[in-house]
Amino acid sequence: MCGPLPASPGGGAACGSACSGGAGNAAALPQPARAIATLLRSRCVGHSERAALRLAAPSVLALMLTGRSFIQMIRERRWAQACGAVSAHCSPEFLARSLDKDGDSPLSWLAYKASDSPMCMRLLRTLLELAPDMVSKRERVYGFLPLHSAAWGNAPSWVAEELCVQYPEGIYAHSKVKETPYDLGVSNHGFSFRWPSEHVLQQEADRILAMRHFAALLHAVGVALGEAVHWSAELVRVQRVAGMLPARLGLPPPAAELLVRYLA
Repeated sequence: MCGPLPASPGGGAACGSACSGGAGNAAALPQPARAIATLLRSRCVGHSERAALRLAAPSVLALMLTGRSFIQMIRERRWAQACGAVSAHCSPEFLARSLDKDGDSPLSWLAYKASDSPMCMRLLRTLLELAPDMVSKRERVYGFLPLHSAAWGNAPSWVAEELCVQYPEGIYAHSKVKETPYDLGVSNHGFSFRWPSEHVLQQEADRILAMRHFAALLHAVGVALGEAVHWSAELVRVQRVAGMLPARLGLPPPAAELLVRYLA
């Protein structure tokens, strides 16, 4: 695909009111939140008062955040603010699954707009944890996966790796115009396209996945060893107490031996 890049990964313009789940209205909020939401929308409240309300009530604003607003944060690369919104929102999965009018998700937009910011990486991993199936969701216009959007935006290669770890089938997936993500990146960006070949990308995704499985295994072994050490220490303590009980209770030898065996 040649020519200038459209405003969105799916070829649409800005996110409109058709965003899925965008109805975060004040009536659905608790009473304090409703009052602040009403004040924020009131024409009688000046800019300084409105700014003070925003600073004083970040959790309320997080409750008011819609999918459309969240996507707009990502479009503007406000990574830290978007991470904070996900953490504070009453339903972070709702944000992760919201769609714009072309069917593009926050994950698609992040893939398209991604930078080398650590907060961008954190947000990407958070979205993948909240809604892992969105990595395989295609938008409606060109049939792009988030991996296609990443290639179209010439995202850093680590973005492609993270998406491929979650959905390796996306490496060779074709859009409606029969292009894989790698084909799309090369055709739009030429020599400035920063991704490795599809084969190398798949190898790197496999390596990352294997490392994560190994790390999870090590963690599980560490937890098991920690529990074993704890219970060994408990057993020693119980045996020590069991050895002292017969004398303390003044039991005859047969009864004392039976009690020690039972407790050990």
